[in-house]
Amino acid sequence: MRRTISGSLAGLLALSTVVAAPGLASAESEDPAPDAAGSVRQQAKKSNKVKATWDWTMPTFMKDKKTFVPTQDPNSPDYFQGGSYIKGPDGITDKPLKQLSRYKAAGNAVYGKFPKNGKFQVKLDASKSSGKGKLKCDWKITADGKTYRRKNLNCAKKKSVKLPEGRHALELQVTDAKGRSETVASHIRVKNVLMAIMGDSYASGVSIPPFTNPDIKTTPRQVGWDFGPCNRSRWGGFVRGAQALESADKRSNVTLVDVACGGAEVREGFIQTLNGKYPSGGILYPQRQIPFDGGAPPTTNQPAQVEQVNGVTRGAALDALYLSVGGNDAGLGTVAVACKIEDGLQGKNCYSEVPFFDATGTQALWQITDANLVRLKKSYTKMSRCLKSSGDSGGKACKTNKLDNNVIADKPTKTTPITVKKNKSVIHAMYPDLTTTKENGALAPCSLTNGESPMNQIDNTWALEQMYLGKSGETITLPTQYSPPLQTPSPATITPQGDGILPLIERNGQRYGWTVADQMYEASRGSGLCAPEPWEYGLATVLNPANNPGNPGAALHPNAIGQQQYAKMLGKQGKKISGIPVSKSSTNVVPDGGLG
Repeated sequence: MRRTISGSLAGLLALSTVVAAPGLASAESEDPAPDAAGSVRQQAKKSNKVKATWDWTMPTFMKDKKTFVPTQDPNSPDYFQGGSYIKGPDGITDKPLKQLSRYKAAGNAVYGKFPKNGKFQVKLDASKSSGKGKLKCDWKITADGKTYRRKNLNCAKKKSVKLPEGRHALELQVTDAKGRSETVASHIRVKNVLMAIMGDSYASGVSIPPFTNPDIKTTPRQVGWDFGPCNRSRWGGFVRGAQALESADKRSNVTLVDVACGGAEVREGFIQTLNGKYPSGGILYPQRQIPFDGGAPPTTNQPAQVEQVNGVTRGAALDALYLSVGGNDAGLGTVAVACKIEDGLQGKNCYSEVPFFDATGTQALWQITDANLVRLKKSYTKMSRCLKSSGDSGGKACKTNKLDNNVIADKPTKTTPITVKKNKSVIHAMYPDLTTTKENGALAPCSLTNGESPMNQIDNTWALEQMYLGKSGETITLPTQYSPPLQTPSPATITPQGDGILPLIERNGQRYGWTVADQMYEASRGSGLCAPEPWEYGLATVLNPANNPGNPGAALHPNAIGQQQYAKMLGKQGKKISGIPVSKSSTNVVPDGGLG
């Protein structure tokens, strides 16, 4: 619906705009409804046949115009590519992440631009305007005390201008071939959403890599990581969550920095495998790049992820930070290996057994994981010092271990913290529930029956109650109804000293103001590894892939359903935190003789 400005009201408006033109947009009493094209249009008096209609867009950095259609048919010409693309968006960015030439340490990690002058391209569009003959457009934008003018332009063509972020006053005069004109006064909001993804394999997308095309068709099918040494994939739910913000609004765009890496921890650590300890780092400590596609383990390290983000962004404040870290610190992967041995091969309850990697033979698995969780709490505290709100002038120093010629410093030293626009800009994601299924509509712990879970019902109960939900000093009683045939729990009760991952993430939210992203966890209850429709890849599925390349790292990680759920959760929260979509322009029409 348009508002018509005429008679005494028009005269009053014309008088007021002469006095206070720059503040006209802020003086509006209501926002007009957009037309079918999403543009804002209003009419001056009836005698004026010129109608000024305008809008703006910002170039898309994360492009999603194609959908990947997989194929399992070896006779298909697309088999070696894994499938083919058709037109239409699927929520997944079409092109791989790119490496930033001025900062290569992060590998392929970037979508979008980082202009030194802080100005982003905006396309002004008045092509929907109407009048007699060829229309001419005069644009005037006031931003940060500077005036940007574009005069005597063909209204049929879009005009590009580079502007700083923020809400800026805008005036547009449209003139037709008879010299009649209409002038509108409004505002434009320039918004580039600067985002980062940090953390472990859940954030990197280790379980859902894109395919690549081998040079010759006799080569087995391969996967094409965006960055192989970190198992980084644009198909993962975290990148999809960023794409959701890009796709939600043509009047803004997204610049993404993705430094997530499989195996990442907060501080120095290791991933325990059957072949021994594999060194690890992550947020605050340099991380050894991980083996992929069956290759030999690399010997190179990457800087701490905090340093990588600042190196790429030049220290700019983040609008949103997607974070997943803590699972490796707690030892989830190690637990899976140990329980596969104890439960699946030896018929024991792994929580109470000394695991294969404990050379001293003195601690049960639950005691080792409890110590890990105690340390994780301290690690989160150290990490918090490196995630600083732009309004926070206090706090202790952020410290990381520096990397020099692939040599890691012995001690952490002061580092510039990552700046976030607000404390709630840090969106800390909880892991999905791997441990439960549903029986007769009720939650039940997974069993070993279908070979997907590495743990029996007793140990799945233990993993959930201690590693996910446990609270310091609160006793956990293990279930006995599964014994026999399972061994009776011994000890029957345990009292951990460390908090589980979920209480720790909730503590971070309460203490630091971060956003607790636990919706994925809550929604995944009953869709664990052994469920009929799981949200994660189980062991049997990963170890026996059908017509696909092997990817053992996918075990216990989100499958296509789980990745989509992550995208849904993170996209919703990212839009809320970042203010996307931006507010549409609201326009006051100025009669002839007024502004312009």
